[in-house]
Amino acid sequence: MLTKLLNLLEGGQRCSLEELAKQLDTDIPAVKAQIEYLVQIGILKQVTAEVPTCTGCTGCSDQNGCGLDFTPYVMWERVK
Repeated sequence: MLTKLLNLLEGGQRCSLEELAKQLDTDIPAVKAQIEYLVQIGILKQVTAEVPTCTGCTGCSDQNGCGLDFTPYVMWERVK
């Protein structure tokens, strides 16, 4: 399962824990445990990205800012 998990994360695509669990045919706690193990042994590292999410505007013509909310996302990347 570790190899398959690494292959899923290697592609650079974002996957939720739910999506990873489904693709690995397991549950979310098992995926979390696998990820934590890979972080502990130095194969993965956790990164946090702040991704802007629109709060309801229909465009970006407002020069004073449109109230974007920067939502933090926890992701993991392979240590090279």
